[in-house]
Amino acid sequence: MTRFILPLAAADRTDTNRVGPKAANLAALARAGLPTPGGFCITADAYRRQLEHLGLAAAISEYDHADLPAQRRLAVEIRLQLYQSELAPDLVAEVLAAWRTEQKPAAVRSSALIEDRADANFAGQFESFLGVRDDGEFVTALRACWAALWTTNARRSMAHVRDSSDPTTLAASITAKSAAIKPETTRGLRRKPYPRRSLARLVSKPARPPHSGG
Repeated sequence: MTRFILPLAAADRTDTNRVGPKAANLAALARAGLPTPGGFCITADAYRRQLEHLGLAAAISEYDHADLPAQRRLAVEIRLQLYQSELAPDLVAEVLAAWRTEQKPAAVRSSALIEDRADANFAGQFESFLGVRDDGEFVTALRACWAALWTTNARRSMAHVRDSSDPTTLAASITAKSAAIKPETTRGLRRKPYPRRSLARLVSKPARPPHSGG
């Protein structure tokens, strides 16, 4: 466990200020003894460190006070910087060390710190990557997850969320976990299938016309 890496099995794995509600909920399931894919979180501190490394503080500050056209331009510039630039040297060493201990292929998912709250849900607006196998794919997925915070849809949604004016709440954590689904993980979701004849009767039998009074 480091400033930038938090295994889902760590003692403070449910700290939403570091890993966001989505990862914290996954960790809580594991703590309750339920089967989960495991994995680790790249904390919001890592995102902030990358912003510092790229010198984006001025652009982010300008974004908060800009008009709509300027905000769109700044969001594109910030997004491209996050997606195309190399990781900070102290950051890349830690995230790759954690990544190399994971079973492959793996899934890489992003979550904002203000996501999955009572007043905020950003379903489908951030990035998820399945089948990630090597270092290059992992770093690309990581950068894309951070960049997803600056899409037009994400920023528009965040603008309506309580406390979103605080820059620290707009960070994202990244969860990397095995993409292999163990049988026991889905056992509780299984249902007895319909018998073939029942299903055929359900599909082919014409509906009874409604009873008309009189």
